[in-house]
Amino acid sequence: MIVGSILVVLFALFLFVKKHAGPALLAIIAGLSVYALFGPWFVETILHFFPNASAEITEQALYFALVAAFPLLIYFRSGHGGLGGLLRLIQAAVFAIILTALMSDLLANFFAFDVIARDIANFIADIRGVVVLVGVIFAYVDILFYRNLSSGKE
Repeated sequence: MIVGSILVVLFALFLFVKKHAGPALLAIIAGLSVYALFGPWFVETILHFFPNASAEITEQALYFALVAAFPLLIYFRSGHGGLGGLLRLIQAAVFAIILTALMSDLLANFFAFDVIARDIANFIADIRGVVVLVGVIFAYVDILFYRNLSSGKE
C-alpha cells in the first residue's frame, strides 16, 4: 500500500506544482549513471574518512541524493512548465512513476511492504528499464516544448 500511496502523492504534487520537469528527469538519469559508475568508490571513500559509518546506510544515502534529492531540487528550482492538458497529466505520471520505480528498493528498507506493495514493487522492478527509457524520451520532449514556447515569447 505504501508504494501506491507514494505514487499517488507524487503524482498529485507534480500535477499541481506545474514546474518544468525535463531537466529534472535528465538529472535522475545522470544520477543513476553516476551512481552506477562511481557509487562503490565514493562509498568506500566516505567510509575511509568515517570508519564508524554504516556501509549500507551510506550507499542508500548516496543513491537517494543522486537519484532523488538533487533531481527534486532541480525540479522545484526550475521555471514554470509550458505543458498543458493531457501532456501535463502524462508528465506528472511519468515523473511520479520514475521516482517510485527507482526508489522502491530503498523504500522497502524503511517501510514494511504488504502484499499489494510487494506486488507493485516487483512489477516496477520488471519494467524499470522501460520506465527509465520513457522518462528520457519525455524529458527530451519536455525540453523541446519548453524551448519552443520560450523562444516564441521573445
